[in-house]
Amino acid sequence: MKLSKVIVLLVIASMLIVSCGDKSKNVEPTPDPIPTQWGKTKVTEAVGQLDDIVDNIKTSFDYTTETVESSPNAKSVTQITSNNEKDVSIKDPDHHPTDETIIYTEYRVPSSDDLDYNYSSVIWSQNPEAKARVRVTEGTFNNGQAVFNNSGTDIIFASARSNKNEGIWRIKSDGLGGILKLTEFNTSSLRHPTIGALDRVAFHAVDPRYKNSDGGAERPFIWLMEDDGSLPTQLRYGRNPNFSPAGNTIVYTRKDERNEMSQIFTMDTDGGAITQLTFNIDYDIKDPAWDPTGSFITYASNEGRETVETDTTELQSNNDYNIWVMRYDGTNKTQLTTNQSHDEQPVFNPDGEYIYFRSNRGGFWNVWRFEPVF
Repeated sequence: MKLSKVIVLLVIASMLIVSCGDKSKNVEPTPDPIPTQWGKTKVTEAVGQLDDIVDNIKTSFDYTTETVESSPNAKSVTQITSNNEKDVSIKDPDHHPTDETIIYTEYRVPSSDDLDYNYSSVIWSQNPEAKARVRVTEGTFNNGQAVFNNSGTDIIFASARSNKNEGIWRIKSDGLGGILKLTEFNTSSLRHPTIGALDRVAFHAVDPRYKNSDGGAERPFIWLMEDDGSLPTQLRYGRNPNFSPAGNTIVYTRKDERNEMSQIFTMDTDGGAITQLTFNIDYDIKDPAWDPTGSFITYASNEGRETVETDTTELQSNNDYNIWVMRYDGTNKTQLTTNQSHDEQPVFNPDGEYIYFRSNRGGFWNVWRFEPVF
């Protein structure tokens, strides 16, 4: 009789353990809907040497100093890359953590007779003082949005080389030694990786199955993972994350659903302490990035756009972007560049002396830099 009671008690106890185990999942609440299948796939996958760089191509060229710059807050505006082709776009500049080397993407638009509309892009490394550049990846894939790791030995970037959706990849900064895929998200495109002081990588994921509340454009979510691809964690709705120098705060953008304008926010790396920094209602903001001290944030905006006179003598608003800066709390906004071209994607060099940015000044997309005054 006693033995049967013991057996019954053991069965009841085991049932309680199982039910409690089920309740232990997803204990971290979030106001944003999390697709349940995300974050459960294996994310470390060695792909091997897909990029076999036989010879690093070096190209020498001269620089051009920009003279059409009406802002006193941007000194010594200088062209760094030498693109002079209309169907080539230079974008996504990032700066090496210890020397003057930069990386960027050379993006080639497909020709009109390309029925598959195949894009190709190459990541380049360039030292502005040496006036030479080195190819890091091949151009048969769509590569881009590359950033250096904290030591400058590796580059983290987005690429659609294994399927139609972009993933996050890792390669040596000289382009040699093979390549490693860090993520395996089957239905999402992963974009805009950034790496923090604690060697954690943030990026945003775009899944076409998840739309904004109006059913329009895809709703991106920011994710965080280790630099080997492990421990993927979804944080918040947003895009274009960028770590503070200390690695404990992320600045990012998200649309204000009340007016559909992009705003700048910050949050902790656990997705908490969300703070809205901008409250614009009639202009756009994008590409936020920290200065080396963590005291300022630079970004691109079409606020303060100039009005220009056209051939028909009518006044037409110039809708292009300029580079701005503000304090980490959203105060003291200052416009740095004032130009009728399109300036965007600003990034500070390690000592804060220069801001590198992308611009179509002169009619071609290139990387430029200037000395900010603020």
